[in-house]
Amino acid sequence: MSYPDLIELSGFGGDFERYIDAVYAAYVDALVRGNLTFLGKPISFKHAPATDGKGFAFWHAVSEAGETEREDDRTIDLRRCERITWAAHMLEAVGNDGSCGDIVWWRPPRVRKRVVVWLRGDNYAIVLEEREQFWLFWTAYCVKSNRARTFSAEHASFWKL
Repeated sequence: MSYPDLIELSGFGGDFERYIDAVYAAYVDALVRGNLTFLGKPISFKHAPATDGKGFAFWHAVSEAGETEREDDRTIDLRRCERITWAAHMLEAVGNDGSCGDIVWWRPPRVRKRVVVWLRGDNYAIVLEEREQFWLFWTAYCVKSNRARTFSAEHASFWKL
């Protein structure tokens, strides 16, 4: 499966504000307005509290936690920004049986109401949280090698591979 091109800051002449606006527009188009579903339920996106007119889930998907783990202490991660539209393609492709090629999903043992959808080859993951009538898009991020080992073990354990 091919993925959309990366949305790179260099394509905006280094203008960070214009870049973030473009990344947000891509997020809204591909994800929020994408009519995405997972396991037969629609996917919803938390907007409040918004920052700079951009929804909460967006900021979670393009930034990483700081040392304090406080929401106002997050740092923009350009690798997350570049890949923001990949989440829609992954969710459209993944199957109910736990995989679709290099895309797999499972429920992590620590938080059973969540699922992780992982693009193994490119180490990019999405986290959804299950609600009664829908899934809440929690975050998306680039997976580091130590986390990839954990993911691999959790996936295998969940599907009894």
